[in-house]
Amino acid sequence: MINCYLIDDDKHALEILFDYIQKIPWISITGANTNPKLALEEIGSKPLPDVVFLDVEMPVLSGLEVASMLPAPIYY
Repeated sequence: MINCYLIDDDKHALEILFDYIQKIPWISITGANTNPKLALEEIGSKPLPDVVFLDVEMPVLSGLEVASMLPAPIYY
């Protein structure tokens, strides 16, 4: 089982991604957030996901900035 976390500032896009991923039996969604700062806090307070799906263009922090702040070994 692969655990993943979703981050996208667009709530509608996040819901679509959530729906698609939920249909894949070997992937489990451990969390999702529209605020990248809150997402980083949440990721740090739980067991680390294997994969983080990131939106690249977000107003608070870009997906690339968030990726650089994620602890290893997380794939994005």
